[in-house]
Amino acid sequence: MISRYAYHGLTWIALESPTREEMLHIGEEFGLSKLVEEELFSEHAPATLDLYDTYVYLTLLCPTVNDAGTVVSNHTLAV
Repeated sequence: MISRYAYHGLTWIALESPTREEMLHIGEEFGLSKLVEEELFSEHAPATLDLYDTYVYLTLLCPTVNDAGTVVSNHTLAV
């Protein structure tokens, strides 16, 4: 699912469990670099901050920790 939020010329694209076709469409629509497109398909992308002329690509790794302090899963947030 793709959700868009626009404010003063800035667009936030939220992809929730996107299909491959949806991700390719976003990459084409916004002119994302091939590196960013590849990272969108990666389940294990590293934490990243890349600055481009027309956008910023930020990937955060968000672990889920149980009560014992053990990491039980990792989630990736790409901005």
